[in-house]
Amino acid sequence: MPARAHETRARLVENPVLSVHDLAREQGLSAAHLYMVLRLAFLAPDIVAAIVEGRQPAQLSAKTLMRRAAHLAADWSEQRKLLGFA
Repeated sequence: MPARAHETRARLVENPVLSVHDLAREQGLSAAHLYMVLRLAFLAPDIVAAIVEGRQPAQLSAKTLMRRAAHLAADWSEQRKLLGFA
C-alpha cells in the first residue's frame, strides 16, 4: 500500500494537470479510495520500512491499514500509536 501511495503522489507531482479523479478513473477506483491511499504516502519512514519488511504488528493487515488511513495524523508518533507500533 505505501508503495502505491508514493507512486500515485509522484504522478500527481510530476503532472500538475492530472487530478486524483483522473487517476482514480484510470485505475478503476473511486476518488475517495485513492485519497485514502494517498494518505499512506505520509506514513513515518520506520512504519513503511516495517511493513515492507513484514515486521508490522500482527493486527495490522492491509485492510486495517486502509480503514485507519482516514484517521492518520501528520505526527509520526501519533501514527505509531494508531497503528500499534508504540
